[in-house]
Amino acid sequence: MLLAIGMGIVGATKILYAGCGIQISSIGFRVISGHTMLAAAVWPMACLLILHDGLNVRPAPALMLGLALAATIAVARVLIDAHTVSEVIAGWIVGALVVARLLQRWKDAPILPPWLRPLAAGSVLLVSSIAYGHHAPIQAAIETYSPFLCSRL
Repeated sequence: MLLAIGMGIVGATKILYAGCGIQISSIGFRVISGHTMLAAAVWPMACLLILHDGLNVRPAPALMLGLALAATIAVARVLIDAHTVSEVIAGWIVGALVVARLLQRWKDAPILPPWLRPLAAGSVLLVSSIAYGHHAPIQAAIETYSPFLCSRL
């Protein structure tokens, strides 16, 4: 649910920009970076679940590793001119807020047995590499229907 809310916020900025032309030119902000938001929401939790051993629960190193991975994705988005610095910062913040809220609700984390951790890490890397560079199918719909939505507002 929290991830859906985060993606909804990203989608709202895309609709407002694509359909209504709303942006903050002074800081180069058009839309929240969805890639960065997802990275900042997913990687910290993936690292926490993989590194959590149930005995010495120290989530900070795992969360920091995940947020650092998300920051590298943010830098990459800027370097390929997909987003501006303000857009990736906004995405990173929204993703980090999703994780922070989820951690407030964290009770008993599922503990992966040590033999399963490499498989979990490998599956996250496999899915990430397969999905890398692909746009969500919703992107085309946003570009097509946003002008219609904004004309009705």
